[in-house]
Amino acid sequence: MGILQYNRKKFFEGVGTEIGANQQNSLDEVIKLAELDYVVEKVKSYDEDGEEIGSYHTRYFDKNGNKHNLGAGLKDQYTVLQNYEAFDFLQDLMGDVQIECAGSTNGGSKAFICASTEPMKILDDDIKPYLVFMNSHTGETGVKVMLTPIRVFCSNCMAIAVQQAQNKISIRHSKNVQQRLYVAKDVLLKNTRYLESIRAEMENLAQMRFTRRQFVDGLVIKVLQFMGLYNAEGEPIEKKRNQGLAESYREAMLAAWSAADLANYENSAYAALCAIQDFESHRTFARNNENPETRLKSILGGMLISDFALQYIKEQVR
Repeated sequence: MGILQYNRKKFFEGVGTEIGANQQNSLDEVIKLAELDYVVEKVKSYDEDGEEIGSYHTRYFDKNGNKHNLGAGLKDQYTVLQNYEAFDFLQDLMGDVQIECAGSTNGGSKAFICASTEPMKILDDDIKPYLVFMNSHTGETGVKVMLTPIRVFCSNCMAIAVQQAQNKISIRHSKNVQQRLYVAKDVLLKNTRYLESIRAEMENLAQMRFTRRQFVDGLVIKVLQFMGLYNAEGEPIEKKRNQGLAESYREAMLAAWSAADLANYENSAYAALCAIQDFESHRTFARNNENPETRLKSILGGMLISDFALQYIKEQVR
């Protein structure tokens, strides 16, 4: 299966600290286990001559006293939100979600906690819903939540954008206990709505015919063009750093279309989308392909390839 055999792990595996599905940790324990208890400070920035440059940056010192610079060019009104503050509302979710891993990326610039909810079925597929909570120290405000259901059999991420519900949530921090409880309930409600919308979207796609020819001669080419690897004539754009990458990606998508787990949905729009999600979830990268942070950031940045594919598929089957 070529490229697709490279990584059949969940998108967050290999990053941070595994908490364990059977451990009953408090939020404070999770933050300590994942070493998210570092203290970030905002300090003035100076040029090479020691003159203030009118902006700030964030930094922290690790347990060995080493300095880590994080965000730069920050405004005066930017306020640091420590990780334990950013994730405090999760304490009100502990009975409804299971924290599976937590950690940071980019040297502490972004902290995350990944939690799962009860499994569900979409068509014949077992789905495990995940929520990834993120706090940034680079100038962003509030906490971001990414809703990321996974097909259990193949660990394919299904975090696509649907019209009926958003898969990204922005949360403003509040010290008010009642507000914190409201936020926790709102996250669960939006997750439920999103999963219901995903189920409806997938069931609809399963009823739509989409042939192998449409996949090979249409969708695959359009995806490679979207990725900047094919030109307008449908030919590979070869560069020194990505020699053979376009053809390798093409083969990976074709292999995903023919995968055994899609046999029940042959020649359907659902199979076409699942194949692209498979590719996007497990593809190698032109650079940093051994770095698990690259895959995590790719998924949390939004499954742009799958979103594009979904819109293209819908246009073709109208």
